[in-house]
Amino acid sequence: MVKHLATSRDFPYIQVETNGYILKGKQVFPDRLSVGWMLYQPRIIDKSYLPMAEDVLPVHQNNEQIGTLIVTKKGIFDGRNQDDIDKSNDVEIQLVNLGLLPLITEV
Repeated sequence: MVKHLATSRDFPYIQVETNGYILKGKQVFPDRLSVGWMLYQPRIIDKSYLPMAEDVLPVHQNNEQIGTLIVTKKGIFDGRNQDDIDKSNDVEIQLVNLGLLPLITEV
């Protein structure tokens, strides 16, 4: 579904989270995009940059990669579960370290 949205709409990003991950301030950087369960960005991110992520999937359109879907957990992400929160936070920190997690004001 997220891949479909990414290829059928012109969104600067797509976030998927559950149980108030963002609303309850569980993200590391409140001024930046948060990862939560999944984050799509219209940029190419190599899987080797995010070894802590469950999956880093290329999103293609017309046989060309147009972005990347980062998945922090296979199965259902629970924004109240500390293990799920920690995994998402680790991905957010790594993305900031790589300069790949934009400020909300930049998107």
